[in-house]
Amino acid sequence: MNENEQYHNDTTRISKSGTDLINKTPAHYYERYLNPDRIKVDDTKALIIGSAFHAYILERDEFNSMFIILPEFSGKGSRDKKEQFILNNSGRQPLSINDFQTIVGMSEALNRHPIASKLINESGFAERAFHWTDKTTGAKCKCKPDRFNTTRNLIIDLKSTEDASEKDFKYSAKKFRYYVQDAFYSDGMSANGVNVAGFVFISVEKSPPYLVQCFSYTEDEKEFGRAEYKKNLQTYVDCKAKNVWPGYPETITNLEIPGMGFL
Repeated sequence: MNENEQYHNDTTRISKSGTDLINKTPAHYYERYLNPDRIKVDDTKALIIGSAFHAYILERDEFNSMFIILPEFSGKGSRDKKEQFILNNSGRQPLSINDFQTIVGMSEALNRHPIASKLINESGFAERAFHWTDKTTGAKCKCKPDRFNTTRNLIIDLKSTEDASEKDFKYSAKKFRYYVQDAFYSDGMSANGVNVAGFVFISVEKSPPYLVQCFSYTEDEKEFGRAEYKKNLQTYVDCKAKNVWPGYPETITNLEIPGMGFL
């Protein structure tokens, strides 16, 4: 088991993704991480492309060991040739030539961007795991930032997306709680003695012209994210102590039609 697998398989600590599931319901967290009979769900194509893009940008050697580019097989026996090629490269995720060209296009666009290219290419380190115990709740936590720019003391997070516009990113940021990620990662690295000056999200589109945009939160927004994850950690600690992981309310919930007001 490599270092990355060890990190993801460590269920003694909770990650930001774990707090998202706790925020949905503790039952979702239990099913994803703790249920001994859980069914492994295969990654979607979007997740595979996102993972490959991260590795290509941040850890090129890791990319070459984790992924393999599928040649274009044609003619008689092409299916058997493809299956044999995948079998010969077992342990590496196959990528189509088109998918690889997408990743290269995203990479080139990122390197053309005046801010994003500096943040990625300046001195720093990538994919380093951090562990700490939250002082407020006693929860054991972990995080693994995409990159830390040591020139500017900034946490950098890469987001591959269909739409990098401000309007769409705000929607994704709310849905996936990026403000929680900012606070959680910043606090985790600070607890390990790292001087964190800020957090920047780099959003890169997955189709031409592969537009790039950078985003960050204010201190007030980060503080809101901090309050949210602290609440999630307390729920996690309480559920773990009782070994009770509740789901949705077991009552009938009244629905309201949005925008009806007093009607």
